[in-house]
Parts: sequence; structure tokens; C-alpha cells
Amino acid sequence: MRRSGLMILLVSALIGCGGEGGIGEEQVGEVVSDASLMKEATAAANDIIRNQTDCEAVKSNVGDVNEKLDTIATQIQTSTAETSLAALRRQVSTIADACGAR
Repeated sequence: MRRSGLMILLVSALIGCGGEGGIGEEQVGEVVSDASLMKEATAAANDIIRNQTDCEAVKSNVGDVNEKLDTIATQIQTSTAETSLAALRRQVSTIADACGAR
């Protein structure tokens, strides 16, 4: 259910920003690709978010999670996904800071 909701959100954002020409196949492909990448990013960030009360788990995983988010950031193609990824990074950073994992 979440995945389809994310896809609808991303497609809606593109429609709103499509201008006169509307959405082309390339933009749809970018949205589909970014939806898949955001699924990966969310899964990685959830390793930290789920364990936010277990600082030892956060400390042991934050490096790998940040590395994964950095890799995903290089592949993102839409501004909507960039914004979503930035929000995930802030959550991870806030939890890491609270656990002294920086």
C-alpha cells in the first residue's frame, strides 16, 4: 500500500510540474526509478528509526545506512525524491546525534 501511495505522489508531482507538454515517457521512467530507490532508502533509514531507543544498534548501523543513502542520492532523478531523501537523512541524523553516533 505504501509503495503505491509513493508512486501516486511522485506521479502527481510530475503532473503538477509538467508544464504545457505534460508528462513524457522519460519523466514516468524517472518517477518509477525514483520510487524504487526511495523504497530502498526508506528500508535503510528504518533500520535506524526502528532502533532509535537502542543507541548501540544505532551506532553500529548508522555508517552503513548513511553510505546507502549517499549511494541512492547519486541515482535520484526527480526533485520530489530528493526532498523525500533529505527528510529521511534528517531523521537518521537526528537519531544518530541523540545517540552520540557521530
